[in-house]
Amino acid sequence: MMYRLIYLAVFILYAANVQASVSNASLSEVIIEKDLSFKGMDITVQGERSSGEEIAILLFGPSKAYKVIKKEKFYGMWLNSKQYTLPLVHSYYRMAASKDLEQITNYETLRSLGFQLNEDGCFAKEPASPQEIHDFCTAFYKYKVNSGLYETEMVPIFTTGNTRFSGTFSVPQSVPTGIYHMHIFSFNKHGKLTDKTQLYFLVRNGKVFQTLADFAANYPLTYSLLAITFALMVGGLVGLMFNGKQSGKNKKSDYPVQ
Repeated sequence: MMYRLIYLAVFILYAANVQASVSNASLSEVIIEKDLSFKGMDITVQGERSSGEEIAILLFGPSKAYKVIKKEKFYGMWLNSKQYTLPLVHSYYRMAASKDLEQITNYETLRSLGFQLNEDGCFAKEPASPQEIHDFCTAFYKYKVNSGLYETEMVPIFTTGNTRFSGTFSVPQSVPTGIYHMHIFSFNKHGKLTDKTQLYFLVRNGKVFQTLADFAANYPLTYSLLAITFALMVGGLVGLMFNGKQSGKNKKSDYPVQ
């Protein structure tokens, strides 16, 4: 309970420090609660822009370190060969724009504002060659796309009249908990940044998931034993049900992410 109160207090502190802007932007939801019935949802941003200006939006979730492991097959067995830690990577990342980004402003401006137009901004904590980093970052990016947490296509920003704009972002079932940052930028016809604002929304666990999280934090050994037992039971049941039917059909990933 105390954890939830502290989390909510931090979110309120974030929201209270949002700078006002001529965009007058707002979100359809500011708190998303994940419970047993949560299957994902959409969140819509709406606002105003000056006539003739273009809008670009950057939305990202809480950053964390990810461990990417390369697996290789030796004598018929998949074994870990190398692993790298990608520090402070966005857990969720989406971009949106009222037209192609390259038509709004130049590449240098976009990069300075935090728009990641490729995986080149990814780096590892451990020493590695550029090719190895590229391979691991590409594998991580594909993992995020397949999880629905990164988007391969730009989210469209629709405009009505001369000033109103809106855009809808997908929040998948697998979305991590935490505070999400939305940066909204307005550009004139010459590609100059004329205005910006920030919005926030919170994704938090519902009562059932939070109870499990609290139990895991307070009784880590018991929770681990129960989790392992449950996983073994489920694995055994799945093996009995699909034994031999899926052989050779599903190729294992050689870059699992943790």
